[in-house]
Amino acid sequence: MFNKPFSFLAIRQGTRWLGAVLAALLIQPLLAAPACADQAAGHFAAHYARPALQHFHEQAQILTASLTAVCGPDAAEAVTTLGQPFKNVLIAWSALVPLRFGPLVEQNRFEKLYFWPDPRGLTQRQSGPFITGNTPLDTASPLSGYSVALQGLPALEQALYGTNGLLVTETYKTSACRYAQAVSALITARAKELQHAWTNDQENTFGYLFTHPGRENPLFRSQQEVHNELMKALTGGLQFLNTMELRPMQGSTHDSALPRRGPFNRSNNTFTFLKARTHALQNLYQQAGFNVPESAHWAEAAFLSELKRAGHTLDELETLTRNQAPVTPEQAVQFNRLITLVSHQLGNAHAILAGDIAPAAGITLGFNALDGD
Repeated sequence: MFNKPFSFLAIRQGTRWLGAVLAALLIQPLLAAPACADQAAGHFAAHYARPALQHFHEQAQILTASLTAVCGPDAAEAVTTLGQPFKNVLIAWSALVPLRFGPLVEQNRFEKLYFWPDPRGLTQRQSGPFITGNTPLDTASPLSGYSVALQGLPALEQALYGTNGLLVTETYKTSACRYAQAVSALITARAKELQHAWTNDQENTFGYLFTHPGRENPLFRSQQEVHNELMKALTGGLQFLNTMELRPMQGSTHDSALPRRGPFNRSNNTFTFLKARTHALQNLYQQAGFNVPESAHWAEAAFLSELKRAGHTLDELETLTRNQAPVTPEQAVQFNRLITLVSHQLGNAHAILAGDIAPAAGITLGFNALDGD
């Protein structure tokens, strides 16, 4: 029935995985890959990385402008208008989370933009005094010199939705405004840095080296090395989503739930953000242009089908938690059931990608790549 026998890893996934494969055979064909394999790096940069970075920068600018309208001396907008631009920034950021190579990992930019996981609650504890004004923000000392937990999107969420946050009190507060503006400005500046790094085509810049693989290239000597990097980004992105962002919310018993352990829970954007992450991973794969032979097209379809199913399950979780966290045992049972389901779906997608698609594309993944490092 298939052009390739099941791998042992695939068989272990059970009937749920097989159902996904059978369903995937009925979906529409994949988006067309670049006509020439040598053009794949340029195609990915032009159709995924650069548009995503531009969108993130634009949304960060809009949020910064919105904060000015709310917090400036001539404030013209209500504090409540900040919710939508913040959500838009999170959705834009979701497309960049998997790109943990090159400019995003240099100078700890990833952690400075997205300090997660944060099991000790450093962001909440460290940002609190700045939000309340107990520790005045020194405008002469750049915020970039402080802890990374104080600089990124989780810190901005605290300024907006944490204790004494602008959208919790729904009132103008000088100290919270000053801190939120400083964080937002820093996020915008880093978004601009990332966009420039990927779009700068001058020789020996990252944008040039990524799109011009070759023997003299110190980063990417061949198109295959570009594909290796993108495959690691995908497998690592899936692993991070599943183990660091999703599973911590699963209760220790079937009738307990821990939604507060999810990213951006205070703003009730957890499942909006995670759903956007699955959509971004689908798009990343489709724009990467992996050299997958026809005999493995069934695996590509199955992989995309699992990500699509995961998105639908996250839709259900978003609906379940739209108004409030699960408070009854029945709601907690449903919450845990859906968390378990989407975790299996993401695990299936990872197994297909690492166990079937990567080998078919001639890519060997090391331990760190499979572990999400």
